[in-house]
Amino acid sequence: MRPRTFWIGTCSTILLAACSADGMGPRVTKLQEAVAQAKVSLRESVVAGQASVTDGKAVKAALLVNAAPEYSVGALGSGTLHDVRLDIVSGSVTASSVVGPSDDPCPGSIPVEEAIGIAEARANGTSVSIGPDVDDHCLREVQVLSGAVLWEVKLARDGAVLEVEKSDADGD
Repeated sequence: MRPRTFWIGTCSTILLAACSADGMGPRVTKLQEAVAQAKVSLRESVVAGQASVTDGKAVKAALLVNAAPEYSVGALGSGTLHDVRLDIVSGSVTASSVVGPSDDPCPGSIPVEEAIGIAEARANGTSVSIGPDVDDHCLREVQVLSGAVLWEVKLARDGAVLEVEKSDADGD
């Protein structure tokens, strides 16, 4: 009986480790619920968020799920970065604040809303965040939820897909 119990415990541990390392986790569940509830996409929130800022240009955006779900769009305008919050159902701006002075980190890069469309088509899912890549700010990193898996799609400044992999930013 002991070897069987040991074997079941070992298999359970391996299965749990495999599931937690494949783009799934508690955050993915929250994202799935928020995406199902949303009537506005991340792409549409980007368009609305940057339009709410004078001469606005989005540089990042995310579906936030730590509290009540909402979109956050980082939009540059008049030399400052604005954090624009939008309702996921109506798409209306619920708050806007100036974060601080900022310039476009990579002039000439593909617009955020276009990058979202490319990433969604490549990963066959719904984008939940986009921002500059941590290693090279001229690259875009898009997280796309496809079923129960969160994918990272890395795009060049011209929109070419450089890499697609399961996200490691899913766990919390």
